[in-house]
Amino acid sequence: MAYARWGPTQRAHAAAEPDQLGPVPRAGFWQGVDDAARLPLLHGLRDVRCPVLVLTGDRDAISGMRAGEAAAASFPHARVRPLHEVGHYPWVDEPDLFRLLIEEFLRS
Repeated sequence: MAYARWGPTQRAHAAAEPDQLGPVPRAGFWQGVDDAARLPLLHGLRDVRCPVLVLTGDRDAISGMRAGEAAAASFPHARVRPLHEVGHYPWVDEPDLFRLLIEEFLRS
């Protein structure tokens, strides 16, 4: 559900996933966040003044494109870049495109 394809690169990434996040952050992330914690966090994002780039993948069955759009709407200077044929991990599904977009964003 997290990848646009299921090739060797995606399989290797998925196999390494348990080692990519420690148990405490993992527990906090996967247990969810209630509105009492989520709403002040989203409100605080309005104070971020630097540019923000949000990449969304049209094959992301984990959070979907709407989650990225909602996150971007929380920042005053954000732009959303939808990616086609990309899942939750754009650096895995399309590493060259991901690198190009990040480099362009950092130059701007």
